[in-house]
Amino acid sequence: MNSAEMLARYEDMLRLSQQMLACARQNEWDRLVALEQARTTISGDLAKSANKNLPKQINPVKLRKLILDILDTDKEIKVLIESWREQLQKILGSLGNEKKLLNFYDIT
Repeated sequence: MNSAEMLARYEDMLRLSQQMLACARQNEWDRLVALEQARTTISGDLAKSANKNLPKQINPVKLRKLILDILDTDKEIKVLIESWREQLQKILGSLGNEKKLLNFYDIT
């Protein structure tokens, strides 16, 4: 993979990360997972290429900015996912309590 192709792949990762963030903000969890799978594929391709050798002509400043932007986006996504997970745990907990009460009073 040459430097232009590598930078383009990082730009693709950033674009997918930004789409994932938009999905997290809109509670579109299924779409977020699909986007994350696509991003994981790109990440794997980049890891294989980087293990061989980083292209000498690559612009390190641009590469660094892309990686930092991806990481910043991931931090925001993580915060939103944690909030959603907490809400989901509360919902599941209340459903479990409701089921216990129904069973206790033998209401079906």
